[in-house]
Amino acid sequence: QMMAAWRWGVASLLVVCPVAAVAQRAEPPEAAAQRADANRVLGQWTSNELRPFRNDADFAAYQAALRKAVRAEDEWSVAPVLRTIPAILNQSQPKQDLQAEVPPPCTEPEKLCAYRMLTGGEETLTVTGSRIRTPPLTNNQEQGVDEGDVVKQIGQYLLVLQDGRIFVIDTEAGPQRNALRLADRADVYRDPEEDGWYDELIVDGDRIVVTGYIYEADASELAIFRLGEGGRLIREDVFRIQSEDYYDRNNYASRLIGDQLILYTPVPVDENRYEDGPPAPFRWPTLTRTGETGAEETQLLRPDEVYRPLSTLHDPAIHMITRCQLGSYRPGGGLACTSEGFVASRSRQFYVAGQNAYLWSYANDRLAWEDDTPECAVAARPRRSEVDQALVHRVNLSGGGGVAVAGAAGAPFDQLAMDAGRGQFRALVGWLTPRCQPTKSVPLSYVAIPDGAFGTRLRPVPDSAFTPMPDIGATNIAQRFTDRHLVFGGRAGEFSFERSARG
Repeated sequence: QMMAAWRWGVASLLVVCPVAAVAQRAEPPEAAAQRADANRVLGQWTSNELRPFRNDADFAAYQAALRKAVRAEDEWSVAPVLRTIPAILNQSQPKQDLQAEVPPPCTEPEKLCAYRMLTGGEETLTVTGSRIRTPPLTNNQEQGVDEGDVVKQIGQYLLVLQDGRIFVIDTEAGPQRNALRLADRADVYRDPEEDGWYDELIVDGDRIVVTGYIYEADASELAIFRLGEGGRLIREDVFRIQSEDYYDRNNYASRLIGDQLILYTPVPVDENRYEDGPPAPFRWPTLTRTGETGAEETQLLRPDEVYRPLSTLHDPAIHMITRCQLGSYRPGGGLACTSEGFVASRSRQFYVAGQNAYLWSYANDRLAWEDDTPECAVAARPRRSEVDQALVHRVNLSGGGGVAVAGAAGAPFDQLAMDAGRGQFRALVGWLTPRCQPTKSVPLSYVAIPDGAFGTRLRPVPDSAFTPMPDIGATNIAQRFTDRHLVFGGRAGEFSFERSARG
């Protein structure tokens, strides 16, 4: 791995100076006009209130506008770099010597591969959250809201999820009922060649739901088991909902409130938006029951049930929150589910409290720190107008559902940075700005949003809702809400804030 990183560094050293010179060129007027026009058209799909798309044609037009705006942005930022590649390679080592320094073929869009190769944008090995699984905490954040986990209990039996299998451990084995015994084990996966991960257990009575993600199918999977007599596992059903990878090492995709299963699944608006041509027809999310007799599909969302974006985004997703009634489920009889969806930035944090689910996302998706971005001065606090603007969507999980929104600023570090109750939604957020990057400490703010501030029309909460927090000289922040207090601390080190749950 060190050799791979060194080789990337050599390749970057050969090309950084020419690329820097290219990047300093002024944007041609015609390119600037095309980019502005494309973003103006894309902006026509935004408003300051929650409005759904009209139909499939309306959503397809939004996809086309998104693709055109993304291409206009990237044509200017990447095309000059691409034109420099031949000259750079010709001025470098002989081809036979350079060949050993070239990394393996990139599977991403060609322009992005070339851009990263030339700028050293990812010159070291990056491990994504979807490939390393760490056990989540076993305690729940909110009373009455059970969270997906890798260890659950049903009576005297412990259920352990490991490597795509469920292990059932009898804690009252032996003559004295004080020994441990493996009562049963079962494979959750059905095809050992299928690339998938199983991350979370949810238990409702003697029923077990295992949540995972299957990469070949681009779908989240719900595998349903029942714990029978003697701790025996009985497979009942398998359902899938198409989505992009939901996994987040600091969060969970599944919750259980009473006998209602809550599942979060993001769906890309146009996952191939860098490609030429029109977008492929969008496949609206369905709940698909898979089995030996074939697949049975139930559509979960229609375009007139998905709310348009509230800001101009170049990397959007449909954030879908699905409620399934486990209490009425019968094997082979289907699973009754309903969904709510809205378009927002992919960068998000998901939180559930009481009868509401909250999704904090960024009002824009362009915040990034370049290599030459200066460090933020210690204890410097940017103005709110300089801070990354945010949206907080609230989805009602009881009755007929419903979505409301409020405008905020900053970014929570994980789900534990959010809290709700007693007429307010609260959060501890990083007060981040694109004009400088935090390296020694992260400015913090506490925000309290009254329930009445959420509505179908977007209204930014007033500046008085934000309270500056003391500078603790830390870049890695941890926090907990109690009934009456917010407790937070941290440690110094490399700033590792993740704008996206995908890492």
